[in-house]
Amino acid sequence: SMGSLDDKVPMEMTVAVLQARNLASTDRGGTSDPYVTLELGEQRFKTSVQPQTLSPNWQELFKLDLGDMLLPSQEERSHGQRLWQRAKQRTGVDSMAMATGSAWARK
Repeated sequence: SMGSLDDKVPMEMTVAVLQARNLASTDRGGTSDPYVTLELGEQRFKTSVQPQTLSPNWQELFKLDLGDMLLPSQEERSHGQRLWQRAKQRTGVDSMAMATGSAWARK
């Protein structure tokens, strides 16, 4: 069952921009000056520019404000975990676990 409005808490999500490999060249010299932009609603973030590379390494963290959200009940969390386990078994993909795991962290 859904929580009451009293269960709303300010939430944020941490996004890690780590690296890219083998990007397409956009400069005449055969390289690029890559950067990443993140947008969520009115929020906009930009990594540093990595000059003259096709394999940038940012290692930068960004905190996106998700606003006030209802905390999931224990039943909802258990259901979500069961669905994730089934999807993981079916696809063999585990790379989303880190991204989804931090979404429930309180500010």
